[in-house]
Amino acid sequence: MNKTSVYIHTPYCKSKCRYCDFPSFSGMEDTVSEYFSALSKEISRSVHRGKKIDTVFFGGGTPSYVNEKYIAGVMDTLRENFTLSENCEITIETNPGTLTKDKLSTYKDCCINRISMGMQCHDDRILSVLGRIHTSEDIINGVELINSVGITNYNLDIMCALPTQKLRDLEKSLEFAVKLNPTHISAYSLIIEEGTPFYDTWQELDLPDEEEERKMYHLCKDYLASYGYERYEVSNYAKEGYICRHNKYCWDYEDYIGFGSAAHSFCRPVRWENVADVHGYISAIKNNTSPVRTFEELTREDMIEEYIMLALRKTEGIEISRLREEFGYDILSHKSIELSALIKSGYVGINDNNLFITEKGFDIADSITLKLL
Repeated sequence: MNKTSVYIHTPYCKSKCRYCDFPSFSGMEDTVSEYFSALSKEISRSVHRGKKIDTVFFGGGTPSYVNEKYIAGVMDTLRENFTLSENCEITIETNPGTLTKDKLSTYKDCCINRISMGMQCHDDRILSVLGRIHTSEDIINGVELINSVGITNYNLDIMCALPTQKLRDLEKSLEFAVKLNPTHISAYSLIIEEGTPFYDTWQELDLPDEEEERKMYHLCKDYLASYGYERYEVSNYAKEGYICRHNKYCWDYEDYIGFGSAAHSFCRPVRWENVADVHGYISAIKNNTSPVRTFEELTREDMIEEYIMLALRKTEGIEISRLREEFGYDILSHKSIELSALIKSGYVGINDNNLFITEKGFDIADSITLKLL
């Protein structure tokens, strides 16, 4: 395949959120210049140079925390070594507490055309509990800045099942977000991950129970649908024409290349991951050695399972002909007994070429997926 999708990892944050287990760090600003120099070198020596890039995603960490010149420099390096498609979707993750008009103007000048902002919720008290550095006023100001520079495509992240959060609190957050008129909204539940401050204190967090969390899930779906946000993946909603192409690229089980510390890459049948330690990553690049920490060649069975798991997250589901033609697997015959029961129960549907989990089925999506693996 001569086209791909690119992920750029920025491991820096002003401070670490209490729920975050991502490979990101605060207090390492002295390494930023060296890190981005190493990042450009990794891109320049990639064996995939020359491919056409359909989407770019700057994730982290907080890419908007670092000086905008570093982001512009990465874009220059990408153009020097790859071909960006004419309608390339280029996204940068941002924290409302780190956005400025100068940063956004630079992003636009270097062709970044999509902003993803970590709103999380509208309640300043809960934001403080989460360890976020921004307030609800920062969110409003951030959107105003985005609009002022003429970037029209932006996502807001919303979190559910937060400490002390009630159904009415979530509804207020959804109302707050919709008034800001984003083109895309991601709404997902808090997960308490090992190794985070929340993991050590979760019994004291006053979290919603499982039934309340399920109500929150349905509230998101129904509320956002009423304002024209169509769900296309279990946690993602978009206005017509504004599906996040980068994320869909991954859920569609297409190839992607990651650059930077802890970045993952996947070019079938091979997956690899860079070292997460920032100093280790910089050192590897400086010494002209590989920053890759793990390397795995997937079997046909691995790829079939992964394709099914990812495809069933989407409302459009599995493309039956692709599963048959690319992977040599006929799910209709291999899982005929399971499918018959699931279809009869109303949990799964089939149209001309797609097998998908229904609205009813999404409540038990994980168990359905396990039955079809």
